[in-house]
Amino acid sequence: MLSDEKYQELTAEPDEVVLTASLSSPQAFEIIVSRYQVAFCRKARRILGNRPEVDDVVVDTFAKIYFRAQSFEGERSGAFRSWGYRILTNTALSCYRTLKRSGRLSAQSVFDERLYETPDPKDEYEVHGLTDYVASVLRRLPEHFSRALSYYFIDGRPQREIARLEGISVSAVKTRLLRARREFRRVAETIG
Repeated sequence: MLSDEKYQELTAEPDEVVLTASLSSPQAFEIIVSRYQVAFCRKARRILGNRPEVDDVVVDTFAKIYFRAQSFEGERSGAFRSWGYRILTNTALSCYRTLKRSGRLSAQSVFDERLYETPDPKDEYEVHGLTDYVASVLRRLPEHFSRALSYYFIDGRPQREIARLEGISVSAVKTRLLRARREFRRVAETIG
């Protein structure tokens, strides 16, 4: 249990320090939640639209961050912020694909919901910047890798459907996606 004084000291520390402290004092994780809860909800809504699953995605994200906190210490991927947002994005995209496959969500319904949202200018900049960056990396990949990643991660198509579209087996799609992700990382590192 953290003393009130130690808790107050931690509120002034960077996220990485707070996350490390939460390994021995779970109460410290409340600081991470208070710093990111609103922003994570906003980001999840940008992916899923205004749906009740947004809250579940944010809770799942915090749970994953907490239970993977020890793996962050050795991670060389940069700041906590980018690591946390990567977990959130992956969790939200996974939920999006599940909803889409179950027929409870269509791309059109998310688009329609976003027509009535008031966008946050900061989010718009981040989303457009990220979209431009991803598009830039995809353009540098061999066409078959770019197509596979777009089908799977952007369109949310199942591997079986990608196999049909590409005229290859499902195991070949899995291999192609694995290689495409590696190539994406390699190209992304070269362009910074």
